[in-house]
Amino acid sequence: MTKEHIHVIIKFRPKNKREKREEKEGNLVDKNPIIFQNNDEQKHGVIEICGTKSTNPHNFTFDRILKDGTSQKECFKHVAEHVCDDVLEGFNGTIFAYGQTGSGKT
Repeated sequence: MTKEHIHVIIKFRPKNKREKREEKEGNLVDKNPIIFQNNDEQKHGVIEICGTKSTNPHNFTFDRILKDGTSQKECFKHVAEHVCDDVLEGFNGTIFAYGQTGSGKT
């Protein structure tokens, strides 16, 4: 049985065509860049979302950060495998996926 009860994991989806085009054209001036910090082997990562001229940067800490190139197999290993193992041993388990429609929660 897993000793920790709650894990907060973030997964970035791959950029869509529009985002790739805007990045290539340099049209991301108004976007808030994301900076990854302390992300050793994608464990216990911190992301910093840079603020606009009127706001300060915000830091968010996660148990794991899965970047946009993470395969389904890796995602399952880090997110669901231990939960499935516990459920098969008779314990309750829940995986709650939250995100925008079309962002790849499945």
